[in-house]
Formats: sequence, C-alpha cells, structure tokens
Amino acid sequence: MKLCKDCRHYRSYENWSSLDSCEHPSLPLRTEVVRGERLAYTCSEVRASRGKCGPDGVLFEPRPDLVDEDEPDRYLDEIPRSEDERLDNPQRGQAEGLNKLR
Repeated sequence: MKLCKDCRHYRSYENWSSLDSCEHPSLPLRTEVVRGERLAYTCSEVRASRGKCGPDGVLFEPRPDLVDEDEPDRYLDEIPRSEDERLDNPQRGQAEGLNKLR
C-alpha cells in the first residue's frame, strides 16, 4: 500500500495529521490572498477519489531513505509499464515520468 507518509512529497504538520500536506510539483499553485503565501494541499485532498493522486497513489514516489537495496521494486508493482496500461487506466498515467522509474 502506498502511504503518504512514505512519499517523498509528503510534509508532516507536527501532530496534526489532518493538516499533513502533499508538495508534488504537478499540483497547481494556490496562493493565499492576504499574505501571498503558497497554500498547501492536504494529503486527504490529494488522495481523495477525485484528487490528482487518488486512492491508488498515482503521484507516489518513495522517499529515498525507504528504498531498500534488497527490495528495489517494492513500490513498482502497481505502476503501469506500457502505454496500453496507462490508456486502460488514464488516472494512473497522469504522473509525469511515472513509467520511467524502471
């Protein structure tokens, strides 16, 4: 299972897991109108059924410290490896460079 906490784009918000955020570069920029600061997307928003990452975690990239040399393909089982597989499930093909991980 692809857990946000194991993704390189995950940012923890201290002890408030409901505010943990995703900083994937493909997410559109949102700006707070009072101070002009960038607004983060919560993991819940991004992983929702209509979120860009979705329940399948299509934007997921394992944190480098979690890649195990004995098990390098741990997170690659669910990644489409061909154009046909991405066309069968277009949501999975959204992540830029997704099938270049192999």
